[in-house]
Amino acid sequence: MNVVISGRRTKVGAQATQELAAFAKDGAKVKFVQNDVTDESSVKALIDGIVAEFGALDYAMNNAGVSLETGLLPQSDSEVYKKMLEINVLGVYYCMKHEIAQMQKQGGGAIVNLCSIAGLNGIPYANTYVSTKHAVVDFTKSCALDHAAENICINGVALQKNH
Repeated sequence: MNVVISGRRTKVGAQATQELAAFAKDGAKVKFVQNDVTDESSVKALIDGIVAEFGALDYAMNNAGVSLETGLLPQSDSEVYKKMLEINVLGVYYCMKHEIAQMQKQGGGAIVNLCSIAGLNGIPYANTYVSTKHAVVDFTKSCALDHAAENICINGVALQKNH
């Protein structure tokens, strides 16, 4: 199985690629492609490039997400919240839009969205982050229902960071 890792940070991507390549078997390729999930044309180009090189997009994991502020809502910064919406919600939307379109063409595939316990339960002083992750949870559920009959399996994984 070939693996493409994408993200904004080239050093982190290169390190992840190197670590994962140590486990690659049977001539599998592991590569990093710099990409920004807040740019829809860049996301589409990433998916198109994967298909051009490997012939299909069988699996995708959408993991981009940030928590940029904590505190009470009246003191939150609207521009910071917009940035979190752009990455956490629109990023998943752009990725899934183009992943699902490709998987429809090829007859199926699987997508996993990294959600958060915060999107299920809420956490104190993280209301803006929580709202973005709640959106991802329900977006994932809706898309899973919409595309199950097309052999596209869509799931979310909700993790909680241990402090």
